[in-house]
Formats: sequence, structure tokens, C-alpha cells
Amino acid sequence: MKSKLTLAFFTVLLVMCITNLFAQKNLFTGRWQLAGIAPDAGYSYHKTFDEKGNFFVTRTVGTNTVKTHQGKYVVKDGSIYLEIMSNETDPTRSHVAGQTTTIEYKFSEDQKTMTVKGLAVNGNSDWHEEWKKIDAPSV
Repeated sequence: MKSKLTLAFFTVLLVMCITNLFAQKNLFTGRWQLAGIAPDAGYSYHKTFDEKGNFFVTRTVGTNTVKTHQGKYVVKDGSIYLEIMSNETDPTRSHVAGQTTTIEYKFSEDQKTMTVKGLAVNGNSDWHEEWKKIDAPSV
């Protein structure tokens, strides 16, 4: 009986360690701010990724914040991820509602900057963005 309890304990411990290891490898998780906007511009964009594969983007103008779009994200490999847009979007993003966008990404060496590039999709032209991590999840 004691050996079964010991085996169960170590199995649970192993699963917890592996789960934590994989969670730490998701460099997307956290809150990011779109770079390149002057501090005195009066507006900003933030993108938040969670550990369950969800994301959302907000636009703040003055003190008013609006969720522009949201959906699921899937990391395909070390340079490509997909954003699967929800049908619920701000009118300015309605042309991508329900669509899947393939995005090339690269993290900086310190993992605090993410550079992304998307191809033309449904009315969007090719685009290139840089996001700065401003809020990392607690481990």
C-alpha cells in the first residue's frame, strides 16, 4: 500500500513539473503593448494572451477602452502562430471576424519584444508590428 501511495505521489509530482515546464515555454502569455506610438498620442493598443489559447486586443483613447477583437491563438512552431478571430469584433475589425490569420513571429533575445508580420487577408494589407511585454503572468 505504501509503495502505491509513493508511486501516486511521484506521478502527480511529475505531471505538475511537466505542466509547469510547458506553461513557462509559452512566451506569448501576458499583456503586450503595441510599440511605435508616441507617449503623448492619446491612444494605445494592448494584446493579451492567456495560457488557455485565448487572446484579445483593446484600444484605449484617453480613458475609454474598447475590445476591438478576440479569439483563439495556436502556436504552430517556432515562427508561425494562428489567430482564429471570434465573430464578435468592433466594427473596425468586422472584415476579419471568423477568419484565421497566419502570423510570422519572432521574440527578442530577452523575450520582452515580439515582432509579428501578417499577410494580406480579407481587406487587410500586409502588416508588420512590434509589441512590448508589459505584464507577465505570475508563475
